[in-house]
Order: sequence, then structure tokens, then C-alpha cells
Amino acid sequence: MATRLGDDWVRLAEAVGATGTRAVAFDLPDFGETEAAAGFEHSTEGYAGFVAEALTALGIERVHLVLHDFGGPIGLVWAAGDPTRWRASP
Repeated sequence: MATRLGDDWVRLAEAVGATGTRAVAFDLPDFGETEAAAGFEHSTEGYAGFVAEALTALGIERVHLVLHDFGGPIGLVWAAGDPTRWRASP
């Protein structure tokens, strides 16, 4: 059975979802199976902007971040740019 690139997030999202909390995982442009739009800025800041836009489009106001690999710098740039949108753990 072939493994898709995002499969490593499935168990985590299922575990979080089982707690009654919403879990969202998405491919970043030109990672996984998602193609970037023409003119997309392939930089940490460009990807952080994509995260901000995706969260807004999904109606997600505040988040707990789970970051992995190159998503780490992207998530940290996003979080530093808008600290009111991330939540601290209880």
C-alpha cells in the first residue's frame, strides 16, 4: 500500500479529534500534493502568510500549533507576527 505524504498527520489528527477538539492539517504550497499559485512567494514569510490566510478562510481564530520539519520556522514566523491568534496550553 502506498503511503501519501500527509499520512504522518492522520493519527495525530484522529487523536486530537477524539478529545472533542478540532484538528486541521494542510499541505503547504508545493509541499505534499498542493501546487502553489502563480507568483507565490516561496519563503518562510510567504508560507507564514499562507498559514494566516488558510486559518482565516477556515474561520479559525486561535490555535495550538503542532510543527514539524520545515513547518517549524513557518509556524514560528506566523506566531511571532500575530501572537493574539495562538493559544497557550492549559
